[in-house]
Parts: sequence; C-alpha cells; structure tokens
Amino acid sequence: MRTTGSLGPIHEGVLRPVLREEMKRGLRLSAASTVIQNRAEGAAHSFIAAELKGLHERSVQRVLKTLALSHDPERLDTIADALLSNSSARRGNALELLEGTVSGSSAQLVMPFMDVVADGMPLHRVIEVLPEARAVQTDPATVLIDDPDWWPRALGLHYLGRYDEVTVPGRLKNEGRKDAEMIPLIEKVMILKGSEFFRYFPGSDLAGIAALSQVIHVKKGEVIFEQGDDGDAFYIVVQGAVIISRGATKLATLGPREGFGEMAILDRESRSATATASEETTLLTLDRESFDRVIEQNPVVARGVYKVLTERLRNTLAQVAAG
Repeated sequence: MRTTGSLGPIHEGVLRPVLREEMKRGLRLSAASTVIQNRAEGAAHSFIAAELKGLHERSVQRVLKTLALSHDPERLDTIADALLSNSSARRGNALELLEGTVSGSSAQLVMPFMDVVADGMPLHRVIEVLPEARAVQTDPATVLIDDPDWWPRALGLHYLGRYDEVTVPGRLKNEGRKDAEMIPLIEKVMILKGSEFFRYFPGSDLAGIAALSQVIHVKKGEVIFEQGDDGDAFYIVVQGAVIISRGATKLATLGPREGFGEMAILDRESRSATATASEETTLLTLDRESFDRVIEQNPVVARGVYKVLTERLRNTLAQVAAG
C-alpha cells in the first residue's frame, strides 16, 4: 500500500515485536527443516523438510514486507527476490543493498538474521542465533507442534506418527477418518503434489483438497469411466496402473502419481476417453463439487489452476507452431 502513497511510514518501534517473532519463527523452521532432512528416512520425511524450507522462505518474505512498512518498499521487493535466490553472489549483493536501506534500531535487529539468510541458512549459523537451538536439534517435530500455524503443526504430528491428530482448519476432526486410516493426510498431499496438475500448489493449500479427496480401489479390468460419460471427478493413481483408450486405440498407461480426468473438475464436458485399471489399483479421487468448495474458500488454489492451464496452452501453441 505504501507504493501508492496512501500510507506514511510506520514507526520502527511498532514493528519491532512483529519482526522479532517472525525472525525467530523463520530460524526455527529452517533449523527443523535441515535436521529432519539430515535424518530423513523415506520420501515423507524429505517432503516435510522441503515444506518447512518453503515456510522459512515465506518468513523471510514477511520480515521484508514488514520492513517495507517503514522503509522503501520497491527496493525491499528487489532485495527479497535476490535474498531467496540460489546465487550466493546475488544474496551477498542483496545484503549490501539491505544494509543501505534499513537503518537505526531496525538494522540492529534484522541484519544478523539476514546475514544468515544471505549465507544460505547453514545449520551451524542458524543455531548461533536461534534461542531454542538445542530443543530443535534434539526433537524438531515436538517444537513444530507448538507452532501457532496449523501447517507446521500438521507436519510435526505426521513426523511423529500421530496421524489421527492431523486436521485441516474448518474440517471436523472425524471427517475422512476412514480414508485417513488408509492414507494419512500428509501422504495424500504428497500424492497430489506429485501430479502434474497440482505440482505448483503449496502443501498447505493442497491439504484442503487432500482432506476432501477419497480413496477408491478398483480391480484389474474394471472400467473407471467410459468415453462419453459425464465428467465429474479427477483421479490420481496411488498404486497400480490405468490404461487410457479411445475406441480400440490405447493412448497411455498411467502409473503412481499420474493423474487423469482433471478437466472434469473444471468444466462439464463428457469424457473424451475410457479409463480402465490394468491391474489391482488404488486411486485418489476428487469430485467437482469438492474442488469448487476449495476454490471458493482459497483463491490461491484458483491461481494455481490458472498457472497450470496457462502452461498447457503455451505448450499446445508451441507444438502447433512447430508443426
């Protein structure tokens, strides 16, 4: 809002408690991510570590956006992009630019944190400035379940194996319990994020979709839907394989983490092909009504869909242009 000139700078003293708490949280999330990744036993642990890393990066962005309330917002936007880049040179340059942008008590407060960010958040440096470093190193998941945000808590509970305690805000605790006993919520999120359609979505946003999805089992040779049927659901293969065919022509064989029928949750067109299980198969399915509910509650999901569809359109146009 400050870029429009509608608000004047906010006094640094007002922002200091917010900055202090956000930096502490960012350090905690980064340390937990590194510790869990170093101890990872399987894909679920690596997924949790990656999600925590993403949450740490959002904390860095929030710190800079908070600083923008009392300093040059356009310059801080530039700094944010560079500080979170993979280039150590860009991060170093951003740190120097930040030093010239932030002054006084704000600089004294944030520069030690940003120095660690610019260094790439190595664990030994994070520990130097993290008050509860010992607790995070010893038991990162227990620290996470005390986080004020539900998503780190959910990740921590899953890491501890306390799957039945993981719930999504706005959902009753017992909703989806039957499915949860077969596939925990975090694993559903991993399955969704592994598909092309949902790969751009943050895990916390996918959790709402995962909570509404259902697990179904189909036998070898069972038809999931036929060409010409009304499209009302999207599917992702969890285990097994599905053949997509049109008439007598086999179009594709899909395996784990591959999705099909996604256009059915975006429009009301009939199925353009037939889907048949080629072996005993487990599927995750989401119907159009449930997906619409998620979009109404979370516009970020709509933006993710738009991004996927835009990319598909560009790819189609490129293929047409290439002949």
